[in-house]
Amino acid sequence: MTCPIVSMLKRLLCIIGFAGLMAACSHDGPDNLVGTWGESIQGQIYPVLKIEKTSGRYVLYTNANGHWYRASEYMYVATKADLEQLLHRPVRSSVTGLKGGVAAVFMVPAGWVEGTFATHTGFFAVTWFGPIELIRI
Repeated sequence: MTCPIVSMLKRLLCIIGFAGLMAACSHDGPDNLVGTWGESIQGQIYPVLKIEKTSGRYVLYTNANGHWYRASEYMYVATKADLEQLLHRPVRSSVTGLKGGVAAVFMVPAGWVEGTFATHTGFFAVTWFGPIELIRI
């Protein structure tokens, strides 16, 4: 026969452990940006960039003529302050991002609008040519 207090403590410990696990899994960190990304042009999706995590570092690849080319430098975590610096104004929503010499990639809430740019997916890149809405491929 098990003591009711011990049983209750075990159950409480399981609930706390499960809650901690769920919180860790739902973290919106830069790992959510790892993957292959495309741009929709007239309804057709074209691969634009790919982010990989290798040995704890983020590596950016760009697509040109169907071939992937590695950017010469690693990408680093980009903050809300980095996006505000690019926009020259405050950002009032959550931001997760990575930045490198070729592009910065951000995750914001879906439907985010800034000036004339809107992202329905919540993912976009800022490049030398301006912002591009990204679609995960």
